[in-house]
Amino acid sequence: MNFLVNCARVPVRNGHLLSVAVELARPFEIEGVVERLRSFSGLPQELGLPLAPRFPIFVRSEQDRPQPRFDREAGIGSLAAGMAVAIGRVRKKGKFLLFFLLVNNLSRGAAGASILNAELALSLNKISRGKQKQI
Repeated sequence: MNFLVNCARVPVRNGHLLSVAVELARPFEIEGVVERLRSFSGLPQELGLPLAPRFPIFVRSEQDRPQPRFDREAGIGSLAAGMAVAIGRVRKKGKFLLFFLLVNNLSRGAAGASILNAELALSLNKISRGKQKQI
């Protein structure tokens, strides 16, 4: 499959708002794409990791979303707040899929992603807890 992805990243408080254009090699319907995005689940969700949002991709149906002020805390659960990616304004133009994407760079950024990766490595027995030292 050939595809081309372009994006313009706009830094905003507590997030990155991107305008994404993806050229797809075969015909598609918006409804099918949105359903696939909404139903996406990865290994962190399958394992029920504490920092993993139940739904890692949160699709907004409003025409003016996502917005950093309202959608930067996407993710269900107190620990997962801000760990989901908010997507909206999904549309089709020819063979291009266009959408806006918002990522919380404080929660989902390096710190949150590092903790989630550690949770995953621990659950897969790639690392061990070790012994805690008394200070």
